[in-house]
Amino acid sequence: MRLSELAQQLGGHVAEAHRHLEVVGVSTLEKGAKGDLTFLANASYRDGVMKTQATAVITSAAMLGDLRPPPELGLVMHDQPYLAWAKALNLLVPPTQPTPGVHDTAVIHPSAQIDSSASVGPYVVVGEGARIDEGVVLDVGVVVDSEAHIGAHAYLAPYCVVRSGCIVGARCQLEPHCVIGVRGFGYATDAQGQHHAVPQVGVAILEEEVEMGSHIAVDRGAVTETRLGRGTKMGNQSAIGHNAVTGNHCLMVGHNALAGSSSIGNHVILAGKAGVAGHIHVGDQTTVMAYSAVTRPIDGNQVIRGVPARDARDVALEQKALKQLPALLERIQTLEEKLMEEKP
Repeated sequence: MRLSELAQQLGGHVAEAHRHLEVVGVSTLEKGAKGDLTFLANASYRDGVMKTQATAVITSAAMLGDLRPPPELGLVMHDQPYLAWAKALNLLVPPTQPTPGVHDTAVIHPSAQIDSSASVGPYVVVGEGARIDEGVVLDVGVVVDSEAHIGAHAYLAPYCVVRSGCIVGARCQLEPHCVIGVRGFGYATDAQGQHHAVPQVGVAILEEEVEMGSHIAVDRGAVTETRLGRGTKMGNQSAIGHNAVTGNHCLMVGHNALAGSSSIGNHVILAGKAGVAGHIHVGDQTTVMAYSAVTRPIDGNQVIRGVPARDARDVALEQKALKQLPALLERIQTLEEKLMEEKP
């Protein structure tokens, strides 16, 4: 693809001298070769621009600063280079398009509704009354239980399970071994200390364009619903408790947990291994830093960290003070010794 065409499709700009350059593949700055497109979206890697053998780089003026790249290197300039790189990958390395149809080994209930454009792979099971919409791809071993609904152009990777009555919205992407509609963790304890399961009769709903890494469990609601908001993205190995709710366009980086009946607002970020305790709300556009535990309600537009999670600036000051404790203890000990010496 010529850089002129690429820049046009990305909404970027390329210098006249480089418009004729062709890119046919993608790579990193370090490993780029002739014909490759790469990107610079982190100033820490600026030196790589001077050494790369790639044909062209997607970047921005802010990333380059006063750097003067080699004159033969094509520059596709974009205000959001990482976003432009994502779009370029879809253009240069387009995803494969499965063939519509139902594999011979799939088990489909007669009452299930499957659009003719859907692709149903080997050993898939689709239950009674389930609905599979236009362009859906169900990969190897997927199970869609009774009355579940998979929205248009959703993709379910091998061995995903959508339990009865649950909904996966349009254009959702689920990586292997995700389970939507797990029985929620609800037990009543009797006078003898024995635990009795409380039936979980609600559903789990993924709104449009939710994306999940592998091995994610979303509990069904105890009575009503568990809901993940539109455009929310989740990393691997996370757990969503019954009745939990996320707002739209949240990021949960990985190894995260939302306990039962917790909720997070729109555009909330949970960094790696961050979690939210039950019945707690985290406000819009708050970032919860890695390894943090939210144990009390948090207003919006905060950056919090720690256990329990609190203002990240306060935590930084506390940690700085802790480093001074050994010296302070030594001073206190010296003062105590002097006081003892001065006693009559």
